[in-house]
Amino acid sequence: MTFKKLSRCLVMVILLGLTVAAPACADLFWQSVQKSQGVPGTPDGSQIVKNYMTKNATRYESNDNITIVDLEKMKMYSLDPKAKTYREMDLSKMGQIPEMEGEAGKKLMGMIKGLMGSIKVIPTKETRTIAGYPCTKYEVRFMKTRSEHWVTRDIKGFDEMMAYGKRFSEALSKNPMMKQMNIPALIKDLKGFPVQTTVHMMGGKMTTTLQKIEQKRLSPDLFKVPADYKKIK
Repeated sequence: MTFKKLSRCLVMVILLGLTVAAPACADLFWQSVQKSQGVPGTPDGSQIVKNYMTKNATRYESNDNITIVDLEKMKMYSLDPKAKTYREMDLSKMGQIPEMEGEAGKKLMGMIKGLMGSIKVIPTKETRTIAGYPCTKYEVRFMKTRSEHWVTRDIKGFDEMMAYGKRFSEALSKNPMMKQMNIPALIKDLKGFPVQTTVHMMGGKMTTTLQKIEQKRLSPDLFKVPADYKKIK
């Protein structure tokens, strides 16, 4: 895995973790509007994103991508609905790279060690009502990204919603790199459901705001790769 791909994968897992820092014993569905501005590779504008969650799996849908995390199998799948293709990642092995010799090896290992700096969660006393929910602001620093998370506890069934965060933390602890980066502690520090999240990266920003949330029974098929999808590297 190249450094660029590794970095992108790590950011994806971090953002997934932050997005699902709270839910859910009961199945949960929520929908948000996501606005992008100035993020390389992402068109400016708005899109609807959907999240589905059970106690052992999550599914994230945007206009052109579906991401599934299966904690029982410790796998993450990235699906392209238009091409009907998917990529598979073993979360327990993510971050492992072949040994390299010489200056190239030293440079790559130096970059990897740079990724393992501590991730900082900074609580604030700022409060705001967003989408009808009373929220408190947290700031997060990771790699070259910074983000603001407006979280609330005023969600129906919040006590049950803490279960997935714990499960996700335990799963990531099985990965040496994730454990060293202290991601489980990070997830626990954000004690609320993310009503609004703004991520600043690569000179742009992406803001995701909750529209609706509901507890309902979800089909297990949502968390499986369709049989007609082709696996690619």
